[in-house]
Amino acid sequence: MPDPPDAQTRSKQRRAQPWPPPAAISGPARVAALTTTIAIGVSGAAYSFAAIRGAMCVGLCVVNRGLAGLIMLAVVPATLAALASVRSVWRRPVGPAGGSGWRFGLGAIFAVGVWAAASRIPDLTCPHGYELGGELCARVGVAARLAASRWILLKDALTGVGIIVGFTVIAARRLTRYTWPVAALVWLVGTGLLLATTLLRA
Repeated sequence: MPDPPDAQTRSKQRRAQPWPPPAAISGPARVAALTTTIAIGVSGAAYSFAAIRGAMCVGLCVVNRGLAGLIMLAVVPATLAALASVRSVWRRPVGPAGGSGWRFGLGAIFAVGVWAAASRIPDLTCPHGYELGGELCARVGVAARLAASRWILLKDALTGVGIIVGFTVIAARRLTRYTWPVAALVWLVGTGLLLATTLLRA
């Protein structure tokens, strides 16, 4: 005798559920997980496109084809993994006792975003009208020279602050509703600047 309609529906639902069932995740951790994976997926897609474009370049290329190929091999799988994680996180049940480790993902993308932006600051700079030669600045046709301004300490300080803030304030469980857009914005701006000045530089 066939099962009644309600029993058939419940049987199909049980078969559709993954086994073993996914672990629960807390609300703040779910927000952090989706923010982290989507941000990585978006920037990863942009890097993948630029790397494939660079690897397939013929003639006068913006970047070295071999380097672009290596970046492509590293970025494409990471992008696919990030996008797969979005689906996995979305399917996890939400509960107050669920795992909350994903909130550190926000701290990580914030810190990496700060580092990426800070890396675009040149190590040495010269005043307007001077040219850099070695570690000295000189005006064309003038013998006078002066030491170039150093920005390495500033870059290191910004990176250090990014790490400290990222893994304290940004990763704080009670602040997730306020910090997730900050972390995403810093990540996208920082990695976007890095992309524009490396794989997409003129």
